[in-house]
Amino acid sequence: MTRLRTALPLAILTIVAVALVVGALALLRMPAPTLVLGAWLALGLSRSRLVDHWRGCLEALVALPAISVLVALVALVLARQAWIGAALFTLALAASVWLRRFGPAWRRTGGLVALPFTILLVAPGGGGVGPAAIAGVVALVVVVALRLAGRALGVVPPPDPEPVPAESTLRPIASTRMAVQLGLAVALAFVAGLLLLPEHWSWVVLTAYLVQSGTRGRADVLLKSGLRLAGALAGSLVAAPLAAHPALDGGGLLAVLLVVLAFALVLRAVSYAFWTAGLTLLVALLQDALGTGSVDLGLRLVAILLGAAISALCAWFVLPVRSRGVLRRRLADALAALQEQLAAPAPETAAGLRRALGRVDEVAPPFRLLARLRPLPVRLRAPGEWVRLVADCAAAADPLDAPASPEARRALGEARRALREPEALLPALERLRAAL
Repeated sequence: MTRLRTALPLAILTIVAVALVVGALALLRMPAPTLVLGAWLALGLSRSRLVDHWRGCLEALVALPAISVLVALVALVLARQAWIGAALFTLALAASVWLRRFGPAWRRTGGLVALPFTILLVAPGGGGVGPAAIAGVVALVVVVALRLAGRALGVVPPPDPEPVPAESTLRPIASTRMAVQLGLAVALAFVAGLLLLPEHWSWVVLTAYLVQSGTRGRADVLLKSGLRLAGALAGSLVAAPLAAHPALDGGGLLAVLLVVLAFALVLRAVSYAFWTAGLTLLVALLQDALGTGSVDLGLRLVAILLGAAISALCAWFVLPVRSRGVLRRRLADALAALQEQLAAPAPETAAGLRRALGRVDEVAPPFRLLARLRPLPVRLRAPGEWVRLVADCAAAADPLDAPASPEARRALGEARRALREPEALLPALERLRAAL
C-alpha cells in the first residue's frame, strides 16, 4: 500500500504532462505521429530522473531537440532502406548504454537517446524533422514545469544527490557488456522480424528492447523477461477487442489511452508485468489507430515470444553478468553505509543507508523469489536470506541515536569480511542481527 500511495501522485503528474503535451501539439496543428512522439517523450521524461536537477534540464534542452531530429532522419532511412535504418537504430540504442561509462552527464544523455528512438516502433517518423524538434521542446518544458509545481506542493520528493558510480571490477566493464548485449539483441530482432515477420518486425524489436534494457545480471534477465512476456501477452489480448470497438476513435481513443497509462503507472509499483501489459496495450492501440501495424493477434504474439527469446538468450550467453556478483557488491555498499550509521547516527548517514538499501532492492526480486521456494537447496536460497537479514539489520540500526555497542560493530566487521566467502555470510549476518 505504501508503494501505491507513493506512485499515485507521480502517476497523476505524468498523465497531466502527457495530456498537456498532446493538447499543445494539437493546437499547433502537428500531425498525429508528432502527437504520439510528444506523448512518448513526456511519459519517458516524467518517469525518469533526467530532469531532477537544473543541470539535467539544461542538458535536455540542448540535446533532446537534436536527438528528436536525429530520430526523424533515421526514420526516413528506415522507411526507404530498412536494413540501413535498422543498423542506425541498433547503433543508437547500443551507444545510449555505452555512453554511461563516461560519467553522470553522459549517462543522462544516453537516457535521452533511448527515449525518442523507441517511438519509431510505434509511429515512424515523428511527423518530420521540424515537428519532431518542436515535440522535444514542448515535452521538456511541460515536464519540467509540472515537476517544479509538484515539488512546491510536496507531491514530488526532492531529488537525491547524484550517486558516485563505483568503479566496475568487470572486464569488459558493465556498461560495455550491457551495450553489446542490447545491440546484439536488437540487431538479431531486426533480422528475425524483417525476414520472418515483416508486418510485425516492430513487435520483435520492441520486445527485445524491453526485455534487455536495464537488466542487472542473468537472474534478473530471467525474472524480468518472464514478467515482461506475461505483461506483453496480456496487453495484446486486451488490445484486440478494444481496437475493434466503434467508439474508439479521436477523443475516445485518447481517453482510453490515458486511463490505461494511469493504471499501468500506478500498478507498476505492484509488479513490472502490469507496466509491460499497459505499455503493450498502448502500443497496440496506437499502431492500430495510425495504421502502422497489422492487427493479426496470433502473429503479434509470435513476434513478442520471438523478441523475448532473442533478448534473454543474448543476456544469458553474451558477456553475461553474474547476478550473485552484482548482489554481493551492492550488499557490500549497504554494509559500509550501515557501518557509518552505527559509528555516528545522523540523518545524513541514515539517508545514505536508505539509498544503499534501495540499490539492493533493485537486484533483489529474483533472489527473494528463490528464498520462498523451500524445497530448493540452501545454496540457492541463501542470497534471498542475505537480502532479508541486511534489511533487518538496517531496520534495527535506524532508530539508534548513539553509536552502537562494540559487539555490534565487531559483528558488522565480520559480516563485511564474510562477503568474500559466501558460505560464511549467512551466519555472520545472523550474528549481526542478534547483536543489534
